[in-house]
Amino acid sequence: MERTTTPSPIKFWLFIAFTFLLSSAYAQIPKLDWAKNAGGPGEYCLGNSINTDINGNVYVAGTFSGTIDFDPGPGIFEVSSVTEQDAYLLKLDINGGFIWVRNMGTLCLLHCSGWSR
Repeated sequence: MERTTTPSPIKFWLFIAFTFLLSSAYAQIPKLDWAKNAGGPGEYCLGNSINTDINGNVYVAGTFSGTIDFDPGPGIFEVSSVTEQDAYLLKLDINGGFIWVRNMGTLCLLHCSGWSR
């Protein structure tokens, strides 16, 4: 006589738990490499969107008013808005060092919600 058994639900859930734990052990753990800020006292500067290029350079798009120092390091690179609120595009290197910033003015007032390459 042949003996048939049904799979144990406990063995099934142990298998699922083991698989989950094993796969999560090799999951990528994000880490913060750096954080920078730009601005000035009493000024308005908001980053709406951020992205990187294939070289690791960081691009930030947003809006600002007043005069903002966009160089997050010890240097100074001040840009003044033309109107009450202008759009900007900021480029930083892979380590967060200032490369350039462009004042896009009010004609290009953006509220970026995404990027495409």
